Amino acid sequence: MQPWEFVIIEDVVQRKNIAKNTFSGYYSSNAPFQRWLTTAPIIIVICANKKRTASRYAELSDIWVYIDVANAVQNMILTATENHLGTCWIGGIKKDQVAKSLHLPSYVEPIGLLPIGNAAESVMSKNKMKPEWVTHKAKYNKPYFK
Repeated sequence: MQPWEFVIIEDVVQRKNIAKNTFSGYYSSNAPFQRWLTTAPIIIVICANKKRTASRYAELSDIWVYIDVANAVQNMILTATENHLGTCWIGGIKKDQVAKSLHLPSYVEPIGLLPIGNAAESVMSKNKMKPEWVTHKAKYNKPYFK
């Protein structure tokens, strides 16, 4: 159904305004918003067009719209990485303010940001759960890895 809509933000003033509509992230050094976003030359506002999935998936459209968009964005992240560009899905956004600033129709919901640019030389290592904590064999809580 391709329920994605991408708004490309290149203008520095508009990038700053979009960044100000984020919540303080875990790695944002106590800033009130994710200020580092303004250093990316491009911010893609990731949107879900709910009208496209509603016609096909009925009551499941509220789930599938996000799954379909997330799959498209994951491919964008992999392509950026393959091309030696840095990127990161930013989900902590003030949706109403972002939608208003971009003049989005009511059925198009902003769900995240994807800044793209040259990767920093050093990146902070993120804490991730071990695969054995989230992988189960045949049923829940039966360890797959021993």
